[in-house]
Amino acid sequence: MREYDCDVLIVGGGPVGLTLACELALGGAHAIVLERGRRDEESEPRALTLHRRTLEHLSMRGLLPAFEEAFHELLRKYGTTDVTSAGHRPRPHFGGIAGFTPGDGEPSTVLIDHADVVRILFERSRELGVDVRHEHAGSAVKEGDSHVAVQVTTADGVREVTARYAVGCDGARSVVRQEAGIPFTGNEPVVLTRMGVFGGGTESLPGGWERRDTGWFMRMIDGRIAVTEWDGPNSFDRPLGVGEFEDAIERVTGQRVQLSDPAFLSRYSDRTALAERYRNGRTFLAGDAAHVHFPAGGQGLNLGMQDAFNLGWKLAERIRGEASAGLLDTYENERRPVAEAVLKNTQAQLALMRPGTQVSALRDVFQSLIEVDGVAQALHGMITGSALTLPKEDNDHPLAGRFITDVASALPGRTFKMSAFENGGRVTFNDFDVPSGRAGRAPGPSTGSPGETVFAFRPDGYLSRVEGPWEFEELGS
Repeated sequence: MREYDCDVLIVGGGPVGLTLACELALGGAHAIVLERGRRDEESEPRALTLHRRTLEHLSMRGLLPAFEEAFHELLRKYGTTDVTSAGHRPRPHFGGIAGFTPGDGEPSTVLIDHADVVRILFERSRELGVDVRHEHAGSAVKEGDSHVAVQVTTADGVREVTARYAVGCDGARSVVRQEAGIPFTGNEPVVLTRMGVFGGGTESLPGGWERRDTGWFMRMIDGRIAVTEWDGPNSFDRPLGVGEFEDAIERVTGQRVQLSDPAFLSRYSDRTALAERYRNGRTFLAGDAAHVHFPAGGQGLNLGMQDAFNLGWKLAERIRGEASAGLLDTYENERRPVAEAVLKNTQAQLALMRPGTQVSALRDVFQSLIEVDGVAQALHGMITGSALTLPKEDNDHPLAGRFITDVASALPGRTFKMSAFENGGRVTFNDFDVPSGRAGRAPGPSTGSPGETVFAFRPDGYLSRVEGPWEFEELGS
């Protein structure tokens, strides 16, 4: 009989919460996910970008084919099967300035409906036995010495759910963060973006992204249009209407249109904020509950899902009794600096998007700098997350802290198969000659034969330890 209702209670059943639940299940932990919305509730119509590092994680879990199929279905839905032209398979950009691609044949980006992300992850979570409870809203959070109790409101009333740990994946207005007393600080917004989907009136508007004298306008493949102003009326205090949208389009593009049949209308700003801590005792934060930023470069979903990949295996190991309490502290140590960097680069991108001749000159200079050796690669790594290297801890090997694909590229001629990670367990490659790796618990102090070099990877794909007669010159840096 369980002492508590579950090992980990996740508040928020979006992509981040479901990713975390799957990771916990792979590690043998029992999770309950609370989602305030209905299972069949229509979400905001929006296509999201998944970048390279996230795709690599999904490949490790055997989920990449499902996401690729959803991407191709999105293209078919909007009348194209061409993934090579700009605007179809999305290309990373910095402040609307493109010109850098990986160039190595690795997966770069896919575009996918938000609803498909949730569907795929929900289906996987059910396969893994995760208990996902829709129309369950988490509210008050009380923490004890050995557990967390969360008050849950449903159509049948209010009850309490207990767990060894709780994780707030409940968005920018996170109830869990507020209940944990974690400050969420940042800048005041200066930009207002209006976004909508309309049945008619958009035919004459330009496609793609265009920077104008008073702001910028964007028309996306999924039918959404967005108009952004720096000096536009601040109108968050009233519902967004079609007339307000038409006025904003005219101010930015100079065109007067008559929009009809709005299917969706929203506003958002450049509010940028970061949680002061990612943990308070037994309560953790992930995704937008921990960080929010302007959606420049499609980084938000990726940042949150990678929070989940980092935290999931650590909680599972702690719950299994195979890790010290200090392992959980590494979650904030590793992930908060990544969020800080994303918040900075999105603010920098927004600065490059501002109207004005001085910014135009800056954009021209920036565009020329992309052509300098190494700059495009650095920007690509920044936006897609593929440049991320973790702290080396106590191992001075030059590849320690690198992701498995980075290790593989540093060792040409060797084979790595990420399918070895599908069970979420640790994998050790001896001399890189084992075709699919060896999955199981954490390897002991020495798992190789004399003369072998043993590379031990964490369940999230990062190299944690190297043992054996490796040579810096042979293994690269």
